[in-house]
Amino acid sequence: MRARLKSVSLAVGPIFGSRWMIPRLDRFGEDLPGIDIELRNSPRITDASMMTADISVDWGVGQWVGLENTPLLKIVYSPVLSPSLAERLGMPACPEEVARFPVIHQQDRHEWQEWLKVAGCAGMPLTDKATIVDTNVVIQAAIAGQGIALGIFPFCQSEVDSGRLIKPFDIDLTPTRSFHLLTRPGARQRREIDEVCKWMIKEAALNA
Repeated sequence: MRARLKSVSLAVGPIFGSRWMIPRLDRFGEDLPGIDIELRNSPRITDASMMTADISVDWGVGQWVGLENTPLLKIVYSPVLSPSLAERLGMPACPEEVARFPVIHQQDRHEWQEWLKVAGCAGMPLTDKATIVDTNVVIQAAIAGQGIALGIFPFCQSEVDSGRLIKPFDIDLTPTRSFHLLTRPGARQRREIDEVCKWMIKEAALNA
């Protein structure tokens, strides 16, 4: 008789789930065959009362009230655009030429303003196309040629590798926030939870 699998629930946001965890499910099954992972959608978490799963992945600076957190994955921002947009408007040769393109923002204009500072053109006016909340939709809008967007790496590296998006500059913005693993105090004393956490940390290190 096959041994009963240990169940571990993992709550993640849409971008992390679709572009980091889902591509690794086969490897997870190979590495941890005794564990049944249950993926859930995670809200933003501020304290332990908002934990909906055994493990959560959230975005922040490392301060969650009543929870244990482990740094998991750092990301960087860099502009990306589709080949069709580059063909229509010309490839931007320098950061100042971003001003020629319709710009897609995520959430607000903060990340673009911070990237412009890193690129040496702080305060440069941009031609706003749209502000989109969902990161997956931002990436899709860029692929569709709707504008130039700040790609989140490593999440959109596969689109650059495949040629669906172009990364025109080797100028990256590293935010102060990053992805963290969150668990309730003492939760990792359960062997299966600890094994999932260790596996995720090991996988994230491969992108470092």
